[in-house]
Amino acid sequence: TLSPGLLPQSPISRSVAKVGHGLCWVIAACCMIFGLLAVFHSHNDPVSGYIANMYSLHSWIGILMVISYFGQLMVGLGAFGGILPRIFGLSSSSFKYQLLQLHTFVGPLIYYGFLGTMLLGIQEKEGFIGCSYKVEDDHADIRPWQHFFDIPLVCRIS
Repeated sequence: TLSPGLLPQSPISRSVAKVGHGLCWVIAACCMIFGLLAVFHSHNDPVSGYIANMYSLHSWIGILMVISYFGQLMVGLGAFGGILPRIFGLSSSSFKYQLLQLHTFVGPLIYYGFLGTMLLGIQEKEGFIGCSYKVEDDHADIRPWQHFFDIPLVCRIS
């Protein structure tokens, strides 16, 4: 997301990189809200049938990541966007430095948390579809690669 910390040799000025970083996070937050609304709408649709909303590890870790994301966004916009320093008078360089250390630690943590959440979602969908093949009762599955094309196409793609 155009991290200013990763662009030390960039021709873009630091202030432009910071604004770009914040804008990318805000755009991603809007996409996340749209996606969550779509998921909850599809789970609560009377036409296609009702589905529980928070029934899996993917759901709960996903919500934890969303909360963490918005917390990081608010701290970033508040502290580095100039809102908190004006309101609370927290403009000291030592405070900003300490907050920046926390911000740069939590950002990648949230990123990898979302990657893990996506993998949990893929695994969950594979369970719904039935991504396996039938093994004969009297034979061990010692050559699983021979059954690759017995696995449904959507599972092979994921």
